[in-house]
This record gives sequence, structure tokens and C-alpha cells, in this order.
Amino acid sequence: TTRNGLFFGFFFVSLGYSFKTSALNIKAIYKLIGFIIGFILMFVEMLSLEHAGIPIEYNMYLSIIPTVYFLFSLCMEKSNTEKPKSYKDLGSFIYFSHFIVLYLSIGLFMLFKLEWIFYNNLFRFFYVAIVSTFLGLHFQKRKLKRLHQST
Repeated sequence: TTRNGLFFGFFFVSLGYSFKTSALNIKAIYKLIGFIIGFILMFVEMLSLEHAGIPIEYNMYLSIIPTVYFLFSLCMEKSNTEKPKSYKDLGSFIYFSHFIVLYLSIGLFMLFKLEWIFYNNLFRFFYVAIVSTFLGLHFQKRKLKRLHQST
């Protein structure tokens, strides 16, 4: 929805920019502990909201902020030694294509009368994450192949 793109996505784009412009001097073990605590908090928040009958959607939690912060900082530990440009391209593709994969898949599953499969949130999450990642890897491989052919 528009609110996700304007308010929710903007925060994470800003977070990514802040990681690009400043270095974190936190030990990896503290980043891992922060991620685990954030993930547990997110799970507790989800269960609490579900028990209260409040959420309409399950994609906007306050505790996702520290969870993503520490997860991203953990990922940055590894990306400094490898190819950050290719990670950036892959991450951008996944971010910008995951909603297309979701909506096209829902339509496809409805066409074959299998939409009930998408009622399971965990299945939907992993399905979209895996398909978006494989599509991203495929297009990234094709892009690299074209670059090597042109040189």
C-alpha cells in the first residue's frame, strides 16, 4: 500500500544510507545478541497484537526496527570483504520485485484454485523470499554475462 512505500520503506532506505555513510563499531557478538533479542521482541509483539485482535496485516511492527538494524549490521560484517556492489544490486532487485512476485503468484495460485496455500503466512513469506532471491540471482548472472561479452 502507499503507506508502506512512503512511511515504512522510507525508514529502511534511510537506515541503509546511514550504514553506507557511517561505520558501526559494535562487536559481532553484540550484533548477534541484538538481532536475537529484536527477533524475540518482534515475535512477542506479533503474538500480543494477534491475541488482542488488532492487526489487519502482519508486516508493520515496531520491533522490526532493532531487528533489521542488528541483522543488517551483521550482514555488513561480511560484505566488507566480498563484492558489496553485487550485494547491493541483488538486494535492490529483491526489494523492488518482491511485491510483484507476491501479487503475480497470488493470481497464479488463484487461477489453479490453490489460493488456500497462500493463507499460510509462513509459506507466503518463504515462497516470496525464495522466488525473489532466485529471480534476482538469475538476472544478476545474466547482467554479468552481458558485461563480460561486451568487453
